[in-house]
Amino acid sequence: EILDPRMGHEEHQVCAEVWTQRYIVPLIALGLSCTVESPRDRPGMKDVCAKLSALRDDFLERHHDD
Repeated sequence: EILDPRMGHEEHQVCAEVWTQRYIVPLIALGLSCTVESPRDRPGMKDVCAKLSALRDDFLERHHDD
């Protein structure tokens, strides 16, 4: 595990788990994919930007009404 599940409050645990799976895990996976040893195996910046934009857009769309 990368994140300590005890960091959140119990009453917000379910929300935190969903948020973690939806945003944190993909961000960490993307970051790790950018650090593989062979440059050929790394994603291109165009793909990285597209994935970051998609995550941002999803976050903003879901939290627009908050």
